[in-house]
Amino acid sequence: MKEKDRIVVITARCIDMTAYYDDIDKIPCSECGEMTWLSSSWRGRKIDKIVCGHCFEDGKYKNVDYSANVTEECLNNAIKMIREHYDLTKTDKELKKEAIEILEKQIGKKINIVK
Repeated sequence: MKEKDRIVVITARCIDMTAYYDDIDKIPCSECGEMTWLSSSWRGRKIDKIVCGHCFEDGKYKNVDYSANVTEECLNNAIKMIREHYDLTKTDKELKKEAIEILEKQIGKKINIVK
């Protein structure tokens, strides 16, 4: 299997943040073994590797050809969490657009929203 055909999910480490909702899974990072939060929207989906954000940012994946995807459910959960913790006047559509733009800038890739 080519590296670019593999499904690698980038997750947040449990030691770096608390879970913002109850329906979330814990799974170890394939690189460092640290426990991470995996969105329930990934349940039942094919995943070849789980990589925590810390390991992802170490540069190993910098030159790997990959496409970036986020599940619509995960994005909606993130917007819901933002709404619960911050008093914002922006619409959900505006928040999603801004979140995607920030992530795309961070990783240098276009992000696809998948069902």
